[in-house]
Amino acid sequence: SGSLAAVHRYLAAAASGGRLCYDAASAPPTYRNYPLASRVRPTASREDRLLATLMRQSLGVSRYGWWHAPTGSEGEQVITRAHRPAPSGGGLNPVQAYLAAATSSVPAGLYHYDAGHDTLQLVRPGDHRADLARLVLPAQDGPLPLAVMVLSGVFWANGFKYGEFAYQLQCLEVGALLAQVSAVASGLELVVRSHVRFDGPAIDTLLGCGPEA
Repeated sequence: SGSLAAVHRYLAAAASGGRLCYDAASAPPTYRNYPLASRVRPTASREDRLLATLMRQSLGVSRYGWWHAPTGSEGEQVITRAHRPAPSGGGLNPVQAYLAAATSSVPAGLYHYDAGHDTLQLVRPGDHRADLARLVLPAQDGPLPLAVMVLSGVFWANGFKYGEFAYQLQCLEVGALLAQVSAVASGLELVVRSHVRFDGPAIDTLLGCGPEA
């Protein structure tokens, strides 16, 4: 009921031309970063190139936009914004991607995809594809896939602006991102299997993600 009331307030404000009131200074960084992590860009083999293309065309920066905004006293500033392949409310992109992979140029590890630099940042060494497969409900058996991707929503990334409505937006954005991943994979002749039931606390621990975030 509280969330529904927030949605109604948002829709009413949008219909009347009103503006959302929020503190832009409280926004988190646009890209999550692991400054001390080693980086790798898969480029060597065909599998590497497929993996790199899948990440870039699903979550990477596809283009930049910029415009001039007046600042008063005849001054102006140039505002730039990076655009991603999948739609996102306010262009805030609260969904992060983690990848468990092991290829010829990617040492076995659990990686975070740094969209701003189009690189993989090592979060945890070792081949964790089987670990993640076991945390899916029901657990997956059979040969290991080329990679296992985990999509993680960071609540404050759009919560600072949209408040309670941010949760619904993130649910919609994960669905749109899954559709984008599937479409790109199909063009690359890769098979994608999506799972929405998993052991959340165990995956949080493996990724080093705080569930409160």
